Amino acid sequence: MKQTIVASWLIALIFTGCSSGTSSSNTSGSSGASSSSGASGSSGASSGSAASGSSGASSSSGSSGTTNGSGSSSTSGASGPPFVLPFPVETVESSIAMDSAGTLHVGALGWDGDTHLWYASCASNCTAPASWSAVAIDASQATDSAVALRVTPDGLPRLTVLRNSAVVYYECNGSCLTAGSWTSVTTPNLVGTFGPPNFDEHEYFAVSPTGAAAIFSVDNSSNLNLALCSGSCAQAGSWTTGTLGTTTGVWSDPHVTFLPGGGLAVSTHYADYNRAVPDSVIYDECASGCNLAASWTGVEFTPSNSGARHALALDPSGHPRLAVFYDGSDATVGNTVQFLACDAACGTAASWSGVVLPFTAPGAVNEKRISLAFDANDRATLAYRDLDTGWVATCPSGCATTTGAWTTSTVATSAELTAALPFAHPCAIGAWLFTDGHYQVTALPNGGWALTTDLTAKATGGLCNGVASFEFRSLVGLGP
Repeated sequence: MKQTIVASWLIALIFTGCSSGTSSSNTSGSSGASSSSGASGSSGASSGSAASGSSGASSSSGSSGTTNGSGSSSTSGASGPPFVLPFPVETVESSIAMDSAGTLHVGALGWDGDTHLWYASCASNCTAPASWSAVAIDASQATDSAVALRVTPDGLPRLTVLRNSAVVYYECNGSCLTAGSWTSVTTPNLVGTFGPPNFDEHEYFAVSPTGAAAIFSVDNSSNLNLALCSGSCAQAGSWTTGTLGTTTGVWSDPHVTFLPGGGLAVSTHYADYNRAVPDSVIYDECASGCNLAASWTGVEFTPSNSGARHALALDPSGHPRLAVFYDGSDATVGNTVQFLACDAACGTAASWSGVVLPFTAPGAVNEKRISLAFDANDRATLAYRDLDTGWVATCPSGCATTTGAWTTSTVATSAELTAALPFAHPCAIGAWLFTDGHYQVTALPNGGWALTTDLTAKATGGLCNGVASFEFRSLVGLGP
Protein backbone atom coordinates (compact mmCIF):
# COMPACT_ATOMS: atom_id res chain seq x y z
CA MET A 1 0.00 0.00 0.00
CA LYS A 2 2.58 2.57 1.03
CA GLN A 3 4.69 4.00 -1.76
CA THR A 4 7.14 6.26 0.05
CA ILE A 5 8.99 5.66 3.30
CA VAL A 6 9.92 9.15 4.50
CA ALA A 7 8.33 12.50 3.88
CA SER A 8 11.56 14.40 4.52
CA TRP A 9 10.01 17.86 4.90
CA LEU A 10 8.26 16.70 8.04
CA ILE A 11 11.54 16.46 9.93
CA ALA A 12 12.44 20.10 9.28
CA LEU A 13 9.27 21.76 10.57
CA ILE A 14 9.74 24.28 13.36
CA PHE A 15 7.55 24.63 16.43
CA THR A 16 7.02 28.33 17.10
CA GLY A 17 4.37 28.95 19.74
CA CYS A 18 1.69 27.67 22.05
CA SER A 19 -1.43 28.83 23.82
CA SER A 20 -1.79 28.74 27.56
CA GLY A 21 -4.33 28.99 30.32
CA THR A 22 -8.04 29.02 29.67
CA SER A 23 -8.34 32.06 27.44
CA SER A 24 -8.48 32.05 23.65
CA SER A 25 -5.45 33.17 21.69
CA ASN A 26 -4.94 34.04 18.02
CA THR A 27 -1.65 32.76 16.69
CA SER A 28 -0.23 32.25 13.23
CA GLY A 29 0.88 28.69 12.62
CA SER A 30 4.34 28.15 11.20
CA SER A 31 6.22 25.84 10.33
CA GLY A 32 -21.53 -12.42 8.30
CA ALA A 33 -22.61 -13.98 8.57
CA SER A 34 -26.13 -13.59 9.94
CA SER A 35 -28.43 -10.65 10.46
CA SER A 36 -30.63 -9.82 13.41
CA SER A 37 -33.08 -7.11 14.35
CA GLY A 38 -32.89 -4.71 17.27
CA ALA A 39 -33.56 -6.71 20.40
CA SER A 40 -34.50 -4.09 22.92
CA GLY A 41 -38.23 -4.26 22.33
CA SER A 42 -40.33 -1.22 23.11
CA SER A 43 -39.39 2.33 22.21
CA GLY A 44 -39.95 5.03 24.82
CA ALA A 45 -37.51 7.75 23.77
CA SER A 46 -36.08 9.84 26.58
CA SER A 47 -34.64 13.27 27.17
CA GLY A 48 -30.98 13.69 28.08
CA SER A 49 -29.76 15.37 31.24
CA ALA A 50 -27.37 18.24 31.75
CA ALA A 51 -23.98 18.25 33.40
CA SER A 52 -25.25 20.64 36.05
CA GLY A 53 -25.35 20.72 39.81
CA SER A 54 -28.07 18.08 39.98
CA SER A 55 -28.37 14.97 37.86
CA GLY A 56 -31.44 13.80 36.03
CA ALA A 57 -33.37 11.00 37.70
CA SER A 58 -33.92 7.87 35.67
CA SER A 59 -36.15 4.82 35.76
CA SER A 60 -36.05 1.53 33.92
CA SER A 61 -39.05 -0.16 32.36
CA GLY A 62 -39.28 -3.92 32.26
CA SER A 63 -36.65 -5.84 30.34
CA SER A 64 -36.82 -3.86 27.12
CA GLY A 65 -33.68 -1.87 27.91
CA THR A 66 -35.45 1.47 27.49
CA THR A 67 -34.76 4.08 30.16
CA ASN A 68 -36.34 7.48 30.67
CA GLY A 69 -34.70 10.45 32.34
CA SER A 70 -34.59 14.22 32.29
CA GLY A 71 -32.40 17.05 33.51
CA SER A 72 -32.82 20.71 34.30
CA SER A 73 -30.01 22.79 32.81
CA SER A 74 -26.74 22.71 30.97
CA THR A 75 -23.48 24.00 32.34
CA SER A 76 -20.05 25.05 31.21
CA GLY A 77 -16.65 25.30 32.81
CA ALA A 78 -15.07 28.64 33.56
CA SER A 79 -13.95 28.96 29.96
CA GLY A 80 -15.68 26.07 28.23
CA PRO A 81 -18.94 25.56 26.35
CA PRO A 82 -22.19 24.07 27.65
CA PHE A 83 -22.09 20.31 28.17
CA VAL A 84 -25.16 18.08 27.98
CA LEU A 85 -25.60 14.45 29.01
CA PRO A 86 -27.52 13.01 26.02
CA PHE A 87 -28.28 9.69 27.76
CA PRO A 88 -30.17 9.06 31.02
CA VAL A 89 -27.75 6.32 32.13
CA GLU A 90 -24.00 5.98 32.56
CA THR A 91 -22.46 5.45 29.11
CA VAL A 92 -19.06 4.96 27.47
CA GLU A 93 -17.52 4.66 23.98
CA SER A 94 -19.54 7.53 22.49
CA SER A 95 -19.49 8.79 18.89
CA ILE A 96 -21.11 11.85 17.27
CA ALA A 97 -22.18 12.90 13.76
CA MET A 98 -24.23 15.70 12.22
CA ASP A 99 -26.53 15.38 9.20
CA SER A 100 -27.11 17.94 6.43
CA ALA A 101 -30.07 19.45 8.30
CA GLY A 102 -27.93 20.16 11.36
CA THR A 103 -29.37 17.37 13.54
CA LEU A 104 -26.85 15.84 15.95
CA HIS A 105 -26.72 12.06 16.37
CA VAL A 106 -24.83 10.24 19.17
CA GLY A 107 -24.26 6.55 19.92
CA ALA A 108 -22.83 4.98 23.11
CA LEU A 109 -22.74 1.87 25.28
CA GLY A 110 -24.48 1.60 28.65
CA TRP A 111 -22.40 1.12 31.81
CA ASP A 112 -22.87 0.09 35.45
CA GLY A 113 -25.69 -2.40 35.04
CA ASP A 114 -27.13 -0.94 31.83
CA THR A 115 -26.39 -3.46 29.08
CA HIS A 116 -27.64 -1.64 26.01
CA LEU A 117 -26.43 0.08 22.90
CA TRP A 118 -27.86 3.62 22.97
CA TYR A 119 -28.77 6.19 20.32
CA ALA A 120 -29.67 9.86 20.90
CA SER A 121 -30.48 12.81 18.65
CA CYS A 122 -31.13 16.54 18.83
CA ALA A 123 -32.45 18.74 16.01
CA SER A 124 -32.01 22.21 17.54
CA ASN A 125 -31.24 24.12 20.75
CA CYS A 126 -28.95 21.26 21.72
CA THR A 127 -27.55 22.94 24.81
CA ALA A 128 -30.96 22.31 26.39
CA PRO A 129 -31.38 18.80 27.86
CA ALA A 130 -35.05 18.70 26.83
CA SER A 131 -34.01 18.95 23.19
CA TRP A 132 -32.37 15.52 23.31
CA SER A 133 -34.15 12.18 22.93
CA ALA A 134 -32.53 8.79 23.46
CA VAL A 135 -33.43 5.12 23.09
CA ALA A 136 -31.77 1.79 23.90
CA ILE A 137 -31.70 0.15 20.48
CA ASP A 138 -30.28 -3.27 21.34
CA ALA A 139 -28.75 -5.37 24.09
CA SER A 140 -25.00 -4.92 24.41
CA GLN A 141 -22.39 -7.44 25.54
CA ALA A 142 -19.44 -7.22 27.90
CA THR A 143 -16.99 -7.34 24.98
CA ASP A 144 -18.55 -4.36 23.17
CA SER A 145 -16.34 -1.36 22.44
CA ALA A 146 -15.53 1.40 19.92
CA VAL A 147 -18.96 2.67 18.89
CA ALA A 148 -18.77 4.59 15.59
CA LEU A 149 -21.77 6.58 14.33
CA ARG A 150 -22.21 8.12 10.86
CA VAL A 151 -25.19 9.47 8.91
CA THR A 152 -26.31 9.08 5.30
CA PRO A 153 -26.85 12.14 3.05
CA ASP A 154 -30.56 12.07 3.95
CA GLY A 155 -29.84 12.06 7.69
CA LEU A 156 -30.29 8.39 8.54
CA PRO A 157 -27.99 7.05 11.28
CA ARG A 158 -25.60 4.15 10.75
CA LEU A 159 -23.71 2.69 13.69
CA THR A 160 -21.03 0.06 14.27
CA VAL A 161 -19.69 -1.59 17.41
CA LEU A 162 -16.89 -4.10 18.02
CA ARG A 163 -18.40 -7.23 19.57
CA ASN A 164 -16.91 -10.66 20.28
CA SER A 165 -14.02 -10.05 17.87
CA ALA A 166 -16.36 -8.93 15.09
CA VAL A 167 -17.88 -5.69 13.84
CA VAL A 168 -21.67 -5.40 14.11
CA TYR A 169 -23.34 -2.90 11.76
CA TYR A 170 -26.67 -1.22 12.68
CA GLU A 171 -28.93 0.89 10.51
CA CYS A 172 -32.23 2.72 10.86
CA ASN A 173 -34.31 4.07 7.97
CA GLY A 174 -37.03 5.93 9.87
CA SER A 175 -38.52 6.39 13.37
CA CYS A 176 -35.05 5.91 14.81
CA LEU A 177 -36.13 6.68 18.37
CA THR A 178 -38.06 3.41 18.25
CA ALA A 179 -35.85 0.41 19.04
CA GLY A 180 -37.68 -1.87 16.61
CA SER A 181 -36.72 0.40 13.69
CA TRP A 182 -33.09 -0.70 13.92
CA THR A 183 -31.68 -3.77 12.16
CA SER A 184 -28.18 -5.21 12.42
CA VAL A 185 -25.74 -7.63 10.83
CA THR A 186 -22.35 -9.01 11.82
CA THR A 187 -19.96 -8.12 9.03
CA PRO A 188 -17.79 -11.04 7.90
CA ASN A 189 -14.06 -11.72 8.19
CA LEU A 190 -12.94 -8.49 9.78
CA VAL A 191 -11.61 -8.72 13.31
CA GLY A 192 -9.75 -11.21 15.45
CA THR A 193 -9.34 -11.05 19.21
CA PHE A 194 -6.40 -8.75 18.64
CA GLY A 195 -8.58 -6.11 17.00
CA PRO A 196 -10.68 -4.23 19.58
CA PRO A 197 -7.87 -2.64 21.65
CA ASN A 198 -6.60 -0.89 18.51
CA PHE A 199 -9.66 1.26 17.88
CA ASP A 200 -9.46 3.99 20.47
CA GLU A 201 -10.28 6.66 17.89
CA HIS A 202 -13.65 5.23 16.70
CA GLU A 203 -12.95 6.37 13.11
CA TYR A 204 -12.75 2.97 11.40
CA PHE A 205 -16.22 3.34 9.82
CA ALA A 206 -17.39 5.65 7.01
CA VAL A 207 -20.55 6.31 4.99
CA SER A 208 -20.35 7.80 1.49
CA PRO A 209 -22.50 10.54 -0.13
CA THR A 210 -24.36 7.74 -1.91
CA GLY A 211 -24.97 5.74 1.27
CA ALA A 212 -22.24 3.13 0.75
CA ALA A 213 -20.36 1.93 3.84
CA ALA A 214 -16.76 0.97 4.60
CA ILE A 215 -15.25 -0.63 7.71
CA PHE A 216 -11.52 -1.08 8.41
CA SER A 217 -10.29 -3.51 11.03
CA VAL A 218 -7.36 -5.63 12.24
CA ASP A 219 -7.33 -9.39 12.74
CA ASN A 220 -5.24 -11.75 14.87
CA SER A 221 -2.44 -11.80 12.30
CA SER A 222 -2.17 -8.01 12.18
CA ASN A 223 -3.80 -7.94 8.75
CA LEU A 224 -5.45 -4.64 7.84
CA ASN A 225 -8.86 -5.65 6.48
CA LEU A 226 -11.64 -3.79 4.70
CA ALA A 227 -15.35 -4.55 4.31
CA LEU A 228 -17.40 -2.65 1.70
CA CYS A 229 -21.14 -2.39 1.09
CA SER A 230 -22.83 -0.41 -1.69
CA GLY A 231 -26.42 -0.85 -0.42
CA SER A 232 -28.77 -3.03 1.68
CA CYS A 233 -25.99 -3.11 4.26
CA ALA A 234 -28.10 -4.79 6.96
CA GLN A 235 -27.82 -7.99 4.90
CA ALA A 236 -24.63 -10.02 5.30
CA GLY A 237 -24.48 -10.88 1.59
CA SER A 238 -24.15 -7.20 0.69
CA TRP A 239 -20.62 -6.95 2.09
CA THR A 240 -17.37 -7.72 0.25
CA THR A 241 -14.02 -7.94 2.04
CA GLY A 242 -10.34 -7.67 1.27
CA THR A 243 -6.97 -7.76 3.06
CA LEU A 244 -4.96 -4.64 2.33
CA GLY A 245 -1.84 -5.15 4.42
CA THR A 246 -0.04 -8.10 6.01
CA THR A 247 3.04 -7.19 8.03
CA THR A 248 5.25 -8.09 10.95
CA GLY A 249 3.89 -5.14 12.90
CA VAL A 250 0.71 -3.67 14.33
CA TRP A 251 -1.83 -1.54 12.47
CA SER A 252 -4.00 0.52 14.79
CA ASP A 253 -6.60 3.30 14.84
CA PRO A 254 -7.63 3.35 11.18
CA HIS A 255 -9.36 6.62 10.17
CA VAL A 256 -11.38 6.14 6.99
CA THR A 257 -13.31 8.49 4.71
CA PHE A 258 -14.83 8.28 1.24
CA LEU A 259 -13.20 10.44 -1.44
CA PRO A 260 -15.11 12.33 -4.17
CA GLY A 261 -15.89 9.87 -6.92
CA GLY A 262 -16.37 6.91 -4.57
CA GLY A 263 -12.77 6.10 -3.67
CA LEU A 264 -11.46 5.69 -0.15
CA ALA A 265 -8.74 7.20 2.01
CA VAL A 266 -7.44 5.77 5.28
CA SER A 267 -4.79 6.80 7.78
CA THR A 268 -3.35 4.35 10.30
CA HIS A 269 -0.68 4.16 12.96
CA TYR A 270 1.90 1.44 12.31
CA ALA A 271 4.39 -0.11 14.73
CA ASP A 272 6.99 -2.70 13.75
CA TYR A 273 7.16 -5.64 16.16
CA ASN A 274 10.95 -5.75 16.01
CA ARG A 275 11.42 -1.97 16.15
CA ALA A 276 13.55 -2.32 13.02
CA VAL A 277 11.97 0.87 11.68
CA PRO A 278 10.38 3.82 13.51
CA ASP A 279 6.66 3.82 14.18
CA SER A 280 4.78 5.87 11.62
CA VAL A 281 1.50 7.34 10.49
CA ILE A 282 0.51 6.04 7.04
CA TYR A 283 -1.92 7.59 4.56
CA ASP A 284 -3.34 5.36 1.79
CA GLU A 285 -5.95 5.96 -0.91
CA CYS A 286 -7.65 4.15 -3.76
CA ALA A 287 -9.91 5.33 -6.59
CA SER A 288 -11.71 2.01 -7.27
CA GLY A 289 -11.44 -1.70 -6.58
CA CYS A 290 -10.67 -0.81 -2.99
CA ASN A 291 -11.05 -4.38 -1.71
CA LEU A 292 -7.83 -5.22 -3.62
CA ALA A 293 -4.45 -4.33 -2.09
CA ALA A 294 -3.01 -3.47 -5.52
CA SER A 295 -5.51 -0.61 -5.87
CA TRP A 296 -3.95 1.39 -3.03
CA THR A 297 -1.04 3.85 -2.97
CA GLY A 298 0.22 5.72 0.04
CA VAL A 299 2.73 7.71 2.03
CA GLU A 300 4.43 6.84 5.30
CA PHE A 301 5.14 9.85 7.48
CA THR A 302 8.19 9.51 9.72
CA PRO A 303 9.67 10.01 12.20
CA SER A 304 7.04 8.85 14.61
CA ASN A 305 6.79 6.93 17.85
CA SER A 306 4.35 4.87 19.86
CA GLY A 307 2.86 8.13 21.11
CA ALA A 308 1.43 9.35 17.80
CA ARG A 309 -2.31 9.93 17.54
CA HIS A 310 -3.78 11.11 14.26
CA ALA A 311 -6.98 12.37 12.63
CA LEU A 312 -8.09 12.38 8.98
CA ALA A 313 -10.76 14.60 7.40
CA LEU A 314 -11.62 16.07 3.99
CA ASP A 315 -11.90 19.79 3.33
CA PRO A 316 -15.00 21.04 1.44
CA SER A 317 -13.26 20.35 -1.89
CA GLY A 318 -12.62 16.72 -0.93
CA HIS A 319 -8.89 17.12 -0.26
CA PRO A 320 -7.39 15.05 2.59
CA ARG A 321 -6.08 16.76 5.70
CA LEU A 322 -4.17 15.01 8.50
CA ALA A 323 -3.42 16.07 12.06
CA VAL A 324 -0.76 14.11 13.98
CA PHE A 325 -0.46 14.49 17.76
CA TYR A 326 2.87 13.38 19.26
CA ASP A 327 3.60 12.64 22.92
CA GLY A 328 7.09 14.12 23.06
CA SER A 329 9.07 10.88 23.26
CA ASP A 330 10.71 11.53 19.88
CA ALA A 331 13.41 14.21 20.02
CA THR A 332 12.82 15.24 16.40
CA VAL A 333 9.14 16.10 16.55
CA GLY A 334 8.70 16.68 20.27
CA ASN A 335 5.33 17.15 21.92
CA THR A 336 3.57 18.75 18.94
CA VAL A 337 0.54 18.71 16.68
CA GLN A 338 1.36 18.66 12.96
CA PHE A 339 -1.19 19.63 10.31
CA LEU A 340 -0.65 18.09 6.86
CA ALA A 341 -2.40 18.83 3.56
CA CYS A 342 -2.56 17.44 0.02
CA ASP A 343 -4.67 18.60 -2.94
CA ALA A 344 -3.74 16.05 -5.65
CA ALA A 345 -1.78 12.81 -6.18
CA CYS A 346 -1.91 12.20 -2.44
CA GLY A 347 -0.33 8.76 -2.70
CA THR A 348 2.99 10.56 -3.33
CA ALA A 349 5.00 12.14 -0.52
CA ALA A 350 6.00 15.19 -2.58
CA SER A 351 2.31 16.19 -2.80
CA TRP A 352 2.04 16.82 0.94
CA SER A 353 2.98 19.93 2.88
CA GLY A 354 2.22 21.18 6.36
CA VAL A 355 3.07 23.07 9.51
CA VAL A 356 3.62 22.46 13.18
CA LEU A 357 0.67 24.07 14.92
CA PRO A 358 1.14 26.70 17.64
CA PHE A 359 -0.10 24.61 20.53
CA THR A 360 0.70 21.43 22.41
CA ALA A 361 -0.39 19.42 25.44
CA PRO A 362 1.36 17.23 28.00
CA GLY A 363 0.57 13.61 28.67
CA ALA A 364 1.36 10.08 27.50
CA VAL A 365 -0.10 8.40 24.43
CA ASN A 366 -2.90 6.61 26.26
CA GLU A 367 -4.08 9.96 27.65
CA LYS A 368 -4.39 11.70 24.27
CA ARG A 369 -7.03 11.90 21.55
CA ILE A 370 -7.41 14.15 18.51
CA SER A 371 -10.23 14.79 16.02
CA LEU A 372 -10.56 17.01 12.92
CA ALA A 373 -13.56 18.44 11.04
CA PHE A 374 -14.32 21.09 8.38
CA ASP A 375 -17.43 23.11 7.67
CA ALA A 376 -18.65 24.15 4.21
CA ASN A 377 -16.58 27.36 4.38
CA ASP A 378 -13.28 25.48 4.90
CA ARG A 379 -13.12 26.41 8.59
CA ALA A 380 -11.05 23.74 10.35
CA THR A 381 -11.89 22.57 13.87
CA LEU A 382 -9.32 20.47 15.71
CA ALA A 383 -10.32 18.93 19.06
CA TYR A 384 -7.59 17.44 21.24
CA ARG A 385 -7.16 16.40 24.85
CA ASP A 386 -4.88 14.81 27.40
CA LEU A 387 -5.63 13.29 30.80
CA ASP A 388 -7.34 16.25 32.47
CA THR A 389 -7.93 19.01 29.89
CA GLY A 390 -9.79 19.26 26.59
CA TRP A 391 -9.09 21.90 23.96
CA VAL A 392 -10.48 23.04 20.62
CA ALA A 393 -8.51 24.95 17.97
CA THR A 394 -10.13 26.59 14.95
CA CYS A 395 -8.73 28.10 11.76
CA PRO A 396 -10.78 30.00 9.14
CA SER A 397 -8.57 29.23 6.10
CA GLY A 398 -5.03 28.52 4.95
CA CYS A 399 -4.67 26.15 7.87
CA ALA A 400 -1.75 24.13 6.47
CA THR A 401 0.32 27.25 5.73
CA THR A 402 2.18 29.81 7.79
CA THR A 403 -0.63 32.30 7.17
CA GLY A 404 -3.25 30.13 8.84
CA ALA A 405 -4.51 31.84 11.99
CA TRP A 406 -5.43 29.31 14.67
CA THR A 407 -7.52 30.24 17.71
CA THR A 408 -7.18 27.87 20.67
CA SER A 409 -9.41 27.61 23.70
CA THR A 410 -9.86 25.32 26.68
CA VAL A 411 -13.10 23.37 26.49
CA ALA A 412 -13.02 22.06 30.05
CA THR A 413 -10.64 20.90 32.75
CA SER A 414 -10.93 18.01 35.15
CA ALA A 415 -11.48 20.42 38.04
CA GLU A 416 -14.34 22.21 36.23
CA LEU A 417 -16.04 18.95 35.29
CA THR A 418 -15.66 17.55 38.80
CA ALA A 419 -17.28 20.67 40.26
CA ALA A 420 -20.18 20.61 37.77
CA LEU A 421 -21.00 16.93 37.31
CA PRO A 422 -22.19 14.97 40.36
CA PHE A 423 -21.26 11.35 40.97
CA ALA A 424 -23.95 8.70 40.96
CA HIS A 425 -22.62 6.58 43.83
CA PRO A 426 -22.26 7.82 47.43
CA CYS A 427 -18.54 7.32 47.90
CA ALA A 428 -15.29 9.21 47.68
CA ILE A 429 -14.34 9.82 44.04
CA GLY A 430 -11.09 11.41 42.98
CA ALA A 431 -12.08 13.45 39.91
CA TRP A 432 -13.53 13.25 36.44
CA LEU A 433 -10.78 12.55 33.90
CA PHE A 434 -10.59 12.19 30.11
CA THR A 435 -9.27 8.65 30.38
CA ASP A 436 -11.64 6.51 28.34
CA GLY A 437 -13.05 6.61 24.83
CA HIS A 438 -12.85 9.09 21.99
CA TYR A 439 -12.81 12.90 21.83
CA GLN A 440 -14.67 13.47 18.57
CA VAL A 441 -15.68 16.74 16.93
CA THR A 442 -18.08 17.70 14.14
CA ALA A 443 -18.47 21.12 12.50
CA LEU A 444 -21.84 22.89 12.76
CA PRO A 445 -23.46 24.83 9.90
CA ASN A 446 -23.26 28.14 11.79
CA GLY A 447 -19.51 27.93 12.13
CA GLY A 448 -19.63 26.39 15.59
CA TRP A 449 -18.76 22.88 16.65
CA ALA A 450 -20.07 19.97 18.69
CA LEU A 451 -18.03 17.23 20.28
CA THR A 452 -18.56 14.11 22.33
CA THR A 453 -16.20 12.87 25.01
CA ASP A 454 -16.20 10.15 27.64
CA LEU A 455 -15.20 10.78 31.26
CA THR A 456 -14.02 8.34 33.91
CA ALA A 457 -14.01 8.75 37.68
CA LYS A 458 -12.41 6.16 39.95
CA ALA A 459 -13.43 5.53 43.53
CA THR A 460 -10.81 6.09 46.21
CA GLY A 461 -10.93 3.16 48.57
CA GLY A 462 -12.80 0.38 46.82
CA LEU A 463 -16.32 -0.05 45.53
CA CYS A 464 -18.85 2.77 45.51
CA ASN A 465 -21.70 1.60 47.74
CA GLY A 466 -20.73 -1.96 46.85
CA VAL A 467 -21.68 -1.33 43.23
CA ALA A 468 -18.73 -0.17 41.15
CA SER A 469 -15.26 1.30 41.47
CA PHE A 470 -15.61 3.36 38.30
CA GLU A 471 -18.16 5.77 36.93
CA PHE A 472 -18.45 6.81 33.28
CA ARG A 473 -20.29 9.59 31.46
CA SER A 474 -20.64 10.54 27.81
CA LEU A 475 -20.94 14.30 27.31
CA VAL A 476 -21.80 16.45 24.32
CA GLY A 477 -20.19 19.89 24.27
CA LEU A 478 -21.10 22.75 21.93
CA GLY A 479 -19.06 25.84 21.14
CA PRO A 480 -18.84 28.84 18.83
